Amino acid sequence: MAYIGFDLDETLGRFVVAEYHTYFFQPHNAVYRCQWSGRYETRKVEEPVLSDRLLEKLNNAFDGFIDCVAKKEEEGLGLIRPGIVEIAKRLYEHKQLGNVKSVVIYSNNGNLSSLHLAGKLIEKLAKAPGLFCNYVHWYHPSRENEVTKGKPGHARKTIQVLLEAFEGGNCQPGDIDLDQVYFFDDLNHPDIADLLGDRYIQVPAYQYDADVSVLNGCFVEAFEASGLGEDPEYISYMRPILQGNMELQAMLGMIKQFQDTLNRKTNKPNNTNFHRRFYERFPNHSATSGGKRHRKTKKQKRRSKN
Repeated sequence: MAYIGFDLDETLGRFVVAEYHTYFFQPHNAVYRCQWSGRYETRKVEEPVLSDRLLEKLNNAFDGFIDCVAKKEEEGLGLIRPGIVEIAKRLYEHKQLGNVKSVVIYSNNGNLSSLHLAGKLIEKLAKAPGLFCNYVHWYHPSRENEVTKGKPGHARKTIQVLLEAFEGGNCQPGDIDLDQVYFFDDLNHPDIADLLGDRYIQVPAYQYDADVSVLNGCFVEAFEASGLGEDPEYISYMRPILQGNMELQAMLGMIKQFQDTLNRKTNKPNNTNFHRRFYERFPNHSATSGGKRHRKTKKQKRRSKN
């Protein structure tokens, strides 16, 4: 039985480029105040109380955005790190077989919707519904002892919170042995790494910004289809943030302003270390169940390439 945790940004992909797209679709999950310059403040904002009707509309709009992004990802958008979808497929197989108990995302990203975007997008592309059973972001209640000051991205991660993540959310509780725990991150968090040893897998950072214009196209498509721009309740919440301008172009302008603050990344890393270490730990289930693995001949390999 294994318990698997993943960091978000620079590990599963680089989702900061879609930060404000998710914010406008999931304002109830944006529990920090973010200046439009892209800098974070340490105080939290009060979580809005939205009606069930609007929540359903927001979730449908968010799902529509994810559907569109998934299609673009299949065409090479690059929001997700190369190879992650195949890893998710294998984890899902192991979860179905009972070899993997819980898979979570544990991140210093302060926007819970960014974690949800990553999880839902990966699950959709991998055809692995419910693979991720919990999402722990910067302001998750379990992190009160970790996050005392500073901004998202600058908090230590601890084994206590990781273990709680494996039993929270929609995860199935159980007696967890540290020998069963694995964590993937592009950074080293010694409170976890020192205890897990070689089961703490530090991977090279994924540094690549997906095409923002493509994300904007998906945003416009989902936003217009949802009717949020004409919804009185949505407008009353968003109007102060948008300084009274509820036009779609105003939202796109704020997205662009935020995008301009990002340091552009253009280099995709070599993922060999990530994949090799993952597949060593989690081989194809046929190899762990006594079945023989079929090996292609050189001739077959040449044919598959063609």
